Amino acid sequence: MSVEPAHSPASPFIRYVQDSRSALYSAVFALPLFLLYEAMAVLFRQDINNLRNGADVLIKQLLRLAGVNGLINVSLVILAGLLLVIWRNRNNIGGPIRLRYFGLMLGESVLYASVLGFAVSWVIRAILLAPEGGENIETQIIISLGAGIYEELVFRVLLVSGLHLILHRVTGFSPASAWVFSAVIAALVFSGFHYVGALGDVWTLPSFLFRFVAGLVLSGLFIVRGYGITAYTHALYDLFVTFQIV
Repeated sequence: MSVEPAHSPASPFIRYVQDSRSALYSAVFALPLFLLYEAMAVLFRQDINNLRNGADVLIKQLLRLAGVNGLINVSLVILAGLLLVIWRNRNNIGGPIRLRYFGLMLGESVLYASVLGFAVSWVIRAILLAPEGGENIETQIIISLGAGIYEELVFRVLLVSGLHLILHRVTGFSPASAWVFSAVIAALVFSGFHYVGALGDVWTLPSFLFRFVAGLVLSGLFIVRGYGITAYTHALYDLFVTFQIV
């Protein structure tokens, strides 16, 4: 008599891992985070340009070049994009959406954010949380939420996936090699992005290296677990640091 392997493709664990990484679950999971960020950015808009995450501003400037103007209109376009991803992938998981998966995905995100936070919290406090502009707690929360949504969208979904596509399909890299090089390049760009522009931080080697390593970890998490969990991990990690939980 044959015995089915514990982790067969049909096992609940494998199904959860596969489905929770999918575009459908990632988009549905990220939707509340996006809505909360946008709502808070509007509610506490004493100076909305300073409340917006840098990657958020970058995306919205690109959309303005395409003729989409106004913060509300731009946000609606991004919301429509998330809803389109959900609608187009609604039948790609082989069954109905399992609501319990979102609790498991949130638990994963809390775990990853905690592990990352406890491992490097002393570096964060020493280098990256030095007072720079006296931001209030609302501003710090909004920036944290925006980092999860927009930085992961720009540097993981668009950059890592785009680089992988180019390296694998155009230059002939193996899939694994393409992912590795994509993760490294995206992490370098992610770290360097924090020093660009009038509101960018002052460049230091320790802070650059820290952000590079953090970007590398987040890129790896995106490759393995998808956008939704990575976005929540990033946002929760920043919130843990803001409230000195780690």
